[in-house]
Amino acid sequence: MVFNVRKVDRCVVAAIVVCLITIFICIAPMGLNPAWNGDVPTHHNQYELMAQSLIQGHLYLDLPVDPVLAQLNNPYDPVARNDSGASFFWDHAFYDGRYYMYFGIVPVLVLFLPYQLITGHSLTTYHATQLFVALFIVGLFSLFWRMRKIYFKQMPFVSFLILCVAFSLMSVWYGVGSPALYCTAISSALCSEVWSLYLFAQAMGMEFGSRLDIRRRIFLVLASLLGAMAFGCRPPIALANLVVIPLLVSLFRMRDTRNFIIDATAIIAPYVIVGALLMGYNFLRFESPFEFGQSYQLTVADQSGYGEGGRSFSSSLQEFSKFFFELPGESTTFAGVFINYPMLFISFFSLAYPRVRVMLRERRLLTYLFTMIVAIILIGLFDSVWSPYILERYRMDVYWLLGIISFVLYGFWGESVKNQVFYVALSVLGVITAVTSVLLFLVPYDSNLASLYPDSAKTLRQYISLGIWK
Repeated sequence: MVFNVRKVDRCVVAAIVVCLITIFICIAPMGLNPAWNGDVPTHHNQYELMAQSLIQGHLYLDLPVDPVLAQLNNPYDPVARNDSGASFFWDHAFYDGRYYMYFGIVPVLVLFLPYQLITGHSLTTYHATQLFVALFIVGLFSLFWRMRKIYFKQMPFVSFLILCVAFSLMSVWYGVGSPALYCTAISSALCSEVWSLYLFAQAMGMEFGSRLDIRRRIFLVLASLLGAMAFGCRPPIALANLVVIPLLVSLFRMRDTRNFIIDATAIIAPYVIVGALLMGYNFLRFESPFEFGQSYQLTVADQSGYGEGGRSFSSSLQEFSKFFFELPGESTTFAGVFINYPMLFISFFSLAYPRVRVMLRERRLLTYLFTMIVAIILIGLFDSVWSPYILERYRMDVYWLLGIISFVLYGFWGESVKNQVFYVALSVLGVITAVTSVLLFLVPYDSNLASLYPDSAKTLRQYISLGIWK
């Protein structure tokens, strides 16, 4: 017994050390680039400005408005703006003669505003991304640890650690090079969602009983609250909350009517409350509860008609295909999700094994898996319909979720074949995925570090590539 305890302790310590190293690798480079660390703030300080606006008692950003811009019939048309010679603040929302932040308000309320009130100084945006990324990685490691402990006892510990590192790097690598604003929104939503899933899993793993129900319902409330908050960070990522549907179905089958109603209320109430608050916030700014400001962006394209017939079906379908399967070429810097990371696509071959499907059904995970896949499809559609074109950072919306699905599928695949060769191959795939993330990070793009030092980045890419194929 003593030996087993010590063995578990060693595993826990090793997992913590690897997790901390992974966090350091991801957050350390974020402050090195003046384009993203606040030295040259441009439009990346909107969270900071929003916190100041709330302290001043209003929801608009206190920025000067060019009268020429205010008089344009359609200020969202980039051609009209350019022809008019109007000055404007890039990638802000502009409505009724005032500037607004179209990024979600939740990071401001939970981090930027408290920091400003406590310290009297603004929180530099990339620091928020560092915190959210660190918490996300801890959450992903914790979720995978729990799943391995319950379902995947055959998975070697080294393979487990490799998958944790690989899927963590895969999920956040883009934000490492371009951390402020855009990836602050994304990383905050990733953080909310991964901890929401972890708490839901914890709650559903608890035994039922009057003494344990209160604690379990606290977990359900917290999980729902975090899931709901993701809508106020980055709405597409929050579509992962679809997993609540099979969760409610499972509770309905397991519980009597009275307890189910209490459990369902604990789950649904936070979504209703947070949703109502977000809709009220939207209405106060844009006179519409469903308008986050996406339609009023001053950016590369006129998005005021998106989602209302402004984009053709064929155009949206083409962007959706690029989201997942775009091939690398001269016209694109990055490839689609499954082209960048073939490991994610390969994991679905596990479903060809009857034993894997049986284990998924026996453990009541098949419906959760299916729901996550539906969520990924919807996220891809949302990003394709509501964006001028697909950017690599949009794929961060699904990398993490596909990583969770792949971990589950590879886990049951290994339990099915019970072959050490399988885990060797799995570990190799994990290493390739991690190295791919490093190579992608070294691609010059979006004013990232590789853009500042293109020669050094190219040399390092070549060195790593040669090391892989030797």
